[in-house]
Amino acid sequence: MGNLGGHVIPGSFLVLFSVWWTFSIFKRYYLCKRATLAEGEGGENGLGVGSGGGGRLESGKSSAGVIYVNTATFPCLCFSHMQLEGVLKITFTIIGIVGEFVTGFKGGKFVNLENAQHIVMYFFFCLNGVMDVLSHYGAPQPPHMDYVTACLAFAIEAVIFSHHLHGLTSMDIQMHKMLLYLAWGCVVALMAEVYFRRSIVPALIRIYLVLLQGTWFFQIGFILYPPWGMEEWDQEDHSQMMVVTITFCWHAALVFLFMLLVNWIMYCKTRRLSPTSVYHRLRPMQSSSQQSIQHLSKMDTDQMRRIIEDSEEEDL
Repeated sequence: MGNLGGHVIPGSFLVLFSVWWTFSIFKRYYLCKRATLAEGEGGENGLGVGSGGGGRLESGKSSAGVIYVNTATFPCLCFSHMQLEGVLKITFTIIGIVGEFVTGFKGGKFVNLENAQHIVMYFFFCLNGVMDVLSHYGAPQPPHMDYVTACLAFAIEAVIFSHHLHGLTSMDIQMHKMLLYLAWGCVVALMAEVYFRRSIVPALIRIYLVLLQGTWFFQIGFILYPPWGMEEWDQEDHSQMMVVTITFCWHAALVFLFMLLVNWIMYCKTRRLSPTSVYHRLRPMQSSSQQSIQHLSKMDTDQMRRIIEDSEEEDL
């Protein structure tokens, strides 16, 4: 949709998921780190100390470790019986598809091909949501299809934006090119995340780029379609285009600072937890990881039982 709502809807979609991912990934990372330190403190039981939750052990000690593993989605404790992320993706994208379809008609005919492009983009994100749900319920499929379809969705978004610039103003082209770069960056980050499953870095890069896309969608909408009587931008003025570039850089800085803030919040929150609380919060996350890559994320059940038993003995 060529209006403010047409940019707010996808922006809200991307911001919602990336903020959820930001809190969830730091929570998982620091919980895994806490659990690894807890088993290290129980060295009398022969448990080794993991390196930052990454599963590697110091001094050659033999222990499975509490391994941090990236996943494309994160479980919600309030809806543990369902794949909430996948359901929300399907819901949001269907709303977007319906909106683009309805507003694409003129004189009883569907004439807006720009809306048709947006429908295609929404469809591939909807497909990603479907694969998330199927992966959650163990449907037979090749491995990593949640990541594959996410890569495909962002690649299609990038292709559409690269051929979405004809006839636009110079400022409009400039802003959509920034979205194009971010979309291709998401594709690269997702591929790296599949390969480096035990490293939090590619996952954080993916989340950063998605969140930046979301905030930039909002900015584009407010620049191209200023609401509430706001002053319109001169979309061919070079000085105002320089302001757009500066604005994008401030978006990048603020998103980075937001993620640093969440990192600090989740670190402070998890460091106060008892070993028992760490164990209970890790269980649903570990279950999610096992469904995604069982050969990488398998947790030693006896080891986790020892952690909780040791903590209960301390309480006594």
